[in-house]
Amino acid sequence: MRTTFNITGLGKTTLARHLYKHKENEKPFDGQKIWICVSENFNAENILKEMVESVTKTTRELKNTRKRLFLVLDDVWNDNKELWDSLKSELQRIGVLAGSVILITTRNDKVAKAACASDVHKLKGLSEDDGWALLKQQVCFDSSLDDVATRILDKCKGVPLAKKPSEAYYNQRRLHTIGIG
Repeated sequence: MRTTFNITGLGKTTLARHLYKHKENEKPFDGQKIWICVSENFNAENILKEMVESVTKTTRELKNTRKRLFLVLDDVWNDNKELWDSLKSELQRIGVLAGSVILITTRNDKVAKAACASDVHKLKGLSEDDGWALLKQQVCFDSSLDDVATRILDKCKGVPLAKKPSEAYYNQRRLHTIGIG
């Protein structure tokens, strides 16, 4: 199991989605790629049921798959080790082979510990330079509003998703400054 974690808006799900959709991840997993949004409702039985429906397109039981899977468990909140052990036990029971990848996205590093993830990655926010580059890419940049842009970047603290509403504010200020708003 591999885990990426940190606060909301840093791009954990976006990163997982890119890995999930990457063409090179088709062949090693026999096309068996499964995406499950878990959130607060962590239940091994429900996760397995969603896996079955994803793989077989029906609700019949998944038995002895003997296949390698790429499984994404997105936005997991559960840090109960016993529930994780239950899920791992069920995955072994149905024959999920070594070499499968289970990628977990979460806000909480305790989830990674409870899942006994072998690879834990704390996603970092954008650097100041990358934040500037993103803001300039998303808005019609006007250097006369550098102070506004600087305050926006300071408040976003490297979180790309936080820049979205900030971009609207910046553009509104820009239009007001040039007499259009």
